[in-house]
Amino acid sequence: MAKTIPQLTDATTVNAADELIIQQGGITKRATGAELAKGLNTINGTVNVKDFGAVGDGVTDDTAAIQAAISSLTFGGTLIIPKGTYLISSLTIPRADISLIGHGRSSTILKLATAAGQNAITITGVSSDAIPVDQSWGSVIANLSLNANGNSAMNTYALRAQYAHGLIIHNCLFEYCHSGISIEDTFMAAVDNVAIYDLKAADGIGIFIDGMLDQHLSKIIIDHRTPGGYFFEPACGIKVKNTGNVCIESGEVIHCRTGISLHAQNGDLIEWSRIGNIYVDQCSETGIDIHAEGTGLIRGLLIDHTWSSTALYGIRFRGNGTINGTTITAARVYNCWSNGINIESGKYICVTAGSRIGKNGFDITGTGNANGTTFTSTSGEFNTVFGGKTITINGSPYTVQNVITSTQVTLTTSAGIQNSVAWSVSNNANGIYLDSNIDNVTITDNYIGAIDGQPATQEYGISVGAGCDNIIIANNQFVNNSVGSISMSASTQAIIHGNIDANNVVQTVASAATIVLGIADTVKITGTTSISGIDGPRWVGRQVTLITVSGAVSFATGNNIAKAFTSTQNVPVLAVFDGSNWYLS
Repeated sequence: MAKTIPQLTDATTVNAADELIIQQGGITKRATGAELAKGLNTINGTVNVKDFGAVGDGVTDDTAAIQAAISSLTFGGTLIIPKGTYLISSLTIPRADISLIGHGRSSTILKLATAAGQNAITITGVSSDAIPVDQSWGSVIANLSLNANGNSAMNTYALRAQYAHGLIIHNCLFEYCHSGISIEDTFMAAVDNVAIYDLKAADGIGIFIDGMLDQHLSKIIIDHRTPGGYFFEPACGIKVKNTGNVCIESGEVIHCRTGISLHAQNGDLIEWSRIGNIYVDQCSETGIDIHAEGTGLIRGLLIDHTWSSTALYGIRFRGNGTINGTTITAARVYNCWSNGINIESGKYICVTAGSRIGKNGFDITGTGNANGTTFTSTSGEFNTVFGGKTITINGSPYTVQNVITSTQVTLTTSAGIQNSVAWSVSNNANGIYLDSNIDNVTITDNYIGAIDGQPATQEYGISVGAGCDNIIIANNQFVNNSVGSISMSASTQAIIHGNIDANNVVQTVASAATIVLGIADTVKITGTTSISGIDGPRWVGRQVTLITVSGAVSFATGNNIAKAFTSTQNVPVLAVFDGSNWYLS
């Protein structure tokens, strides 16, 4: 029965089908209970998609109803999406202060009706470089799932947000899309408790961040659950460019070609960011890729308590841009086909505080070609034991500390083939490898070599190339390196002290035309054969005490002995290297 508003009491229950009559100034308006509730909810800033005709049965196209509900919202409005599967084509949120709240990601599902070539949800705020104080702030997307139905159209996302300052994405699932989430030109966005599964394109990206400051990703899972090799893996789990103060912590990135990428192109700046407590695994190219190009700059990066395993590289620094001031601490890098940590560019890079790098360079056989990438490897097993990995350094200066290392693999880039890498496995492996002309390097407080009872695999614990200057190698322990602890060019300017070789605390060598030293500061020489050359680790200013224990030994010129000298049995001889020759006294 129709009632006017004055006839209602506090105890009156208005049902959806009841008709209400509003009379004012000679004008009569009629509304059902449902229509009145809808209007009041809109005034209060909260609407329910059901009030706008959404069905949520997984069959009906609910795009128009949900879009109408969004359009009805004013400043700071919230759209409630109850349990159900809602077919949509594409939704646009025209303000960055409107929120979509579901009942839970297992019960509220938005599903693309077809694999359409467009973003499923687009949020667009006000374009401004200033920190917003008005309607461009504070969207929340929470407690729902978005199934993109296999949409693989290039550069489309399940959720794309631009100028969406203060955005929060919480407890959501995104699956079967080209790419998951794109956050662009946005200040202070937070993504947490989010899973992104089964991206459907080889160039897909799980989460893409580009522009402005203060992005926080936590408790993120990105997994291509049906991996099918190089052709089927998405390009990248998390990609960051031209953004400052990014924190990526707590979560897993699995089965992508690159797990996490920080990529600064010309003019880009990525600074004061952190990657921590992240598990990156089963990535066919690189676990964590730090890449600066041209005028691009990456600085102030912290990578801590992070696992990066089963990739071509565990952590890689590369590009002709600038990478300054990176610290890697308490990292775990295992099972990489090539170098565990590969430093091709950068300076002031510190690997420290309990990082463990091991079991890299595992068994790779045969040759193959996939997606423009050529792999060439030797057949047979290569260093499949636990015990560490090479750090290849082509940038300076930086510090390497507390690293457990075991093997080195050589990698080169093929000329003339776009996006290609040619690599080969070699058994001439070293624990830590410094390329030629690397300056200002400190390697300290490391355990280098085979551990946990595993056999020796690498030739040298540390190998330093020609032309390196200002090298400090201190307080390291070397165990079971098959050839020696340190290999170093004679031209190197270095300080090496306080190192322990478990096999040679005091070295003993037999006299010969050329004797080969290790890293010990004291060397006993047996036999009385004349010596004309002293080989092994040499650096400007190295001093070694030689003791000829079997009798007098003649040291003759002709190789690198500066002046003839004859020792006395059991009387110490001081040998000093000046960069070219040894001087004995």
